[in-house]
Amino acid sequence: MEKKLNLEEYSNLKIGQVIDCTSHKGIIYRGKIIKKKKNPEAIYLENVKIIEDKDGLTNNSKVYEIVSFRKDQILSIQIIQSPTENQNQKQFEVELNQNQNQNQNENQNKNQNQNQNRYHRNRNYGRSRGRQYNDHKQEEIESNWDICVESFDKMGLKEGLSRGIYGYWYEEPSIIQQKGIQPIIEGRDVIGQAQPGTGKTTTFAIGVLQKIERNYLTQALILAPTRELASQIGLVVEGLSEYMDVKSYVCIGGTDVEKDKEMLRKGQNIIVGTPRRVIHMIIDEHLKTENIKMLIMDEADELLSRGFKDQIYQIFQELPKDVQVLLFSATIPR
Repeated sequence: MEKKLNLEEYSNLKIGQVIDCTSHKGIIYRGKIIKKKKNPEAIYLENVKIIEDKDGLTNNSKVYEIVSFRKDQILSIQIIQSPTENQNQKQFEVELNQNQNQNQNENQNKNQNQNQNRYHRNRNYGRSRGRQYNDHKQEEIESNWDICVESFDKMGLKEGLSRGIYGYWYEEPSIIQQKGIQPIIEGRDVIGQAQPGTGKTTTFAIGVLQKIERNYLTQALILAPTRELASQIGLVVEGLSEYMDVKSYVCIGGTDVEKDKEMLRKGQNIIVGTPRRVIHMIIDEHLKTENIKMLIMDEADELLSRGFKDQIYQIFQELPKDVQVLLFSATIPR
């Protein structure tokens, strides 16, 4: 029998705690709390891995950088570890990532500044500050786009977006960002294929935010195959647009439909969602599609195969014919 999350149990959660979050589908996620919000009530976890899936199996191979959970998505919470007074942030991150980073060079991490930002992962950073990517070298990239912009400052981005990028602890663009952001801004259809951790999500998020106009209309639709990935993308968009007059909303299954309807009525510039819930909102005419000028599919290989094919086709039928299409994935079906 499902029990609702105890309000006191939720309110006692603290930044830095490692927790196990059980969803209403019985999936257990483990991660460290990096942020709490009151309205709507939500927690944000980093370095999240699946401890137990709905079939009772463990899957530690896939790690999500950041995942957000609204309170109504959580069945129960168990605190696994809390930082002590004498335990600084760097030591806590090393303990959290022991299982997933055993092969990484811990000696270099020990020499880094102990006060580095909480978003830093335990990897060898080329600089003492900034996000790290599992990046490719320039000569390893196959592209039919010759322009490579090696600095965010040279991309001509809006001031608020630039502030969001640096506020999110990005200093230099990864290779896919150097190659991929400009064609998005120029309105080209883009296929971006790169391995996880190379900055694909940030690539299309920056391109989309640069093109969003200041009004109440929905202009971009971002699709993801899972609720967890959609929530993660939503968090990235929210973080990058912190200093912009842009409204975004995550529209996924397993959440309150009435709340989705209310938020869509208020007007959202960017919708991030899973196909089934997005179709639901379109059919019921809560999500207006006539002004959508960008369709983005993350993990496009999954969206274009499996059971999503008919849903994606249905969504395409509702969009303007000249919609800009962006596909991003580690593998792209031919």
